[in-house]
Amino acid sequence: MIIRRDEMKVTKADNLKDGIGSVKLTHITDAAGLCDKGRLFSVMELEPGCSVGSHSHENDFEIYYILEGEGEVTDDGIVRKISPGDAMITHEGHEHSLKNIGDNVLKFIALILYV
Repeated sequence: MIIRRDEMKVTKADNLKDGIGSVKLTHITDAAGLCDKGRLFSVMELEPGCSVGSHSHENDFEIYYILEGEGEVTDDGIVRKISPGDAMITHEGHEHSLKNIGDNVLKFIALILYV
């Protein structure tokens, strides 16, 4: 199966997980496309200063893969910078957030799968 870019649903989420500003999501596929083994597979974009607020994962885990920009992640209370080519995995029962600390869009792939 091929999913063309123009077939992907694009949405905007304001204050995602009590974060700052809005996040643009380009949904690569939905839960059915993930064989109901996950709930999110999207390219996400954060403008400078915007963030995905701190949240934990129960019955699932999340992977971020950074494509463009510079970010700051908080991973179980530990703050680190993240750059293109870096990945962050947040396992079930753990907490994380992500903020764009650069001057350009922070673009990343987000994948949430069930455990």
